[in-house]
Amino acid sequence: DTPSESPVRIYANPGSEKIRIMSVRGYSEPATIQLFGMRGEMLAEKQASISGEGCDFDLSRYSTGLYLVRVISGTETTVVKIMVLKSW
Repeated sequence: DTPSESPVRIYANPGSEKIRIMSVRGYSEPATIQLFGMRGEMLAEKQASISGEGCDFDLSRYSTGLYLVRVISGTETTVVKIMVLKSW
């Protein structure tokens, strides 16, 4: 089996101050974007359009570590693991 391509792309991963979330399918409606810690706690949520240039998601208040980004658009839900790297 060949894995299907994710409908969402996240740049830069790893990120430090922000990431950009973009749809590869050109969703026309706003998406719900949620950031979760690795223990499952939701840390942030926002509504934004991810079509075209996508949208930025602020990571400046989060420490170095792994996080999950869940993007819900229409009937599709995508979860992507991201790494936040801070250079102190």
